[in-house]
Amino acid sequence: MSGTVNISRRIWHDTAFKAEPFTEREAFMWMIMEASYKDREKRVGNVAVKLSRGQLATSVRFMCEAWGWSKSRVDRFLKRLENRDMIGTDSGTGVNVITVCKYDDYQSKPNESGTAGSKKRDSSGTAAGQQRDKPNKGLIPEEIPEATSSQEVAGYQDFLKAHPRPVASQAGAKAFADLIAAGEKAEVIIGAARAYAEVVKRWSSEGKVQQSDNFLDPVRGKWRDYIAKPAAVPASTEDRMKFWAESINEGRFVSAATLTPAFIRDLIDAGLVTPEKLAERGIAA
Repeated sequence: MSGTVNISRRIWHDTAFKAEPFTEREAFMWMIMEASYKDREKRVGNVAVKLSRGQLATSVRFMCEAWGWSKSRVDRFLKRLENRDMIGTDSGTGVNVITVCKYDDYQSKPNESGTAGSKKRDSSGTAAGQQRDKPNKGLIPEEIPEATSSQEVAGYQDFLKAHPRPVASQAGAKAFADLIAAGEKAEVIIGAARAYAEVVKRWSSEGKVQQSDNFLDPVRGKWRDYIAKPAAVPASTEDRMKFWAESINEGRFVSAATLTPAFIRDLIDAGLVTPEKLAERGIAA
């Protein structure tokens, strides 16, 4: 059987499929779907990279995260594809550029409007419809952030996995990195995403769910509303004694049944209340 089929990028985040490491075939399909369908210039960190049709700019580290593979496995796979003339690699500019060989066999050429000929638009033409055609977790944002620690990259991926409406984007990656740089803990942000996911399970409309990049937005983001509240620390004996002594001495309501004889003796021994004051309040010393 020959010929080609159109596959939406939405397949990568369709909930019908279990999240698991890519097969080699899926990894190659991922590269095809992430390659530029027309010549363009893309900013990667501080470098502006000119990409030709069929090329993508990405890092091995990002592919490890997207595919669920180790670095050594990604390196071996790319080398094998290169040896079979299925891809070409070039890092002469300091940025890893991959060229998918025979790209035209996989992707139709752009039409006069500059879009891929086979691409379909949402019939409404709305922003929501366009958003549904955008890639989600595991796909490359329009720009790749400047180099960050592997822990930060892993943290952002864990955040996307925890969030009920994950969208991998430059804006989301930057917002996450900015929060970490400001001193926020990755586990706190991820915990907020998990808590939000539990809350929205009870909602009747998916449209109300704030997508992951907006969730971290410094103005509209709701993530702080879902930070786990610290467990209450029990009051110390000293704090309790001060509280009840002030209540007795200042004439606040105190139920005699609330205070045990032993606790009352401790208040007297500490010099916090007098037997006379207790008698005045109707509390037996």
